[in-house]
Amino acid sequence: MERSDRLLKELHEKEDVIAELKENSRKERDRIGVLYKKVGTLQEEVERLKELLRSTKKHLSIYERKAASAEKRGKGPDKKSTQSCKRAAEYTH
Repeated sequence: MERSDRLLKELHEKEDVIAELKENSRKERDRIGVLYKKVGTLQEEVERLKELLRSTKKHLSIYERKAASAEKRGKGPDKKSTQSCKRAAEYTH
């Protein structure tokens, strides 16, 4: 009888450990799911910023060409293209 009580007690202890491990496993899965969502959100933000940078560089290039063209014609850069170049340069540095 004493042996069976000891074995029963050991069985309950092991069941408690298993239950705790399962609970911790669920918590870890939930935490990992949240982290994957955060990674996805950050990747979307990175792509958005890359697109914004590409667009800004494109517009800067356009305004720089306009300014260079105006200088070649002897007019000097017009005020609008000079301001736009400065503003675009601020975003890229």
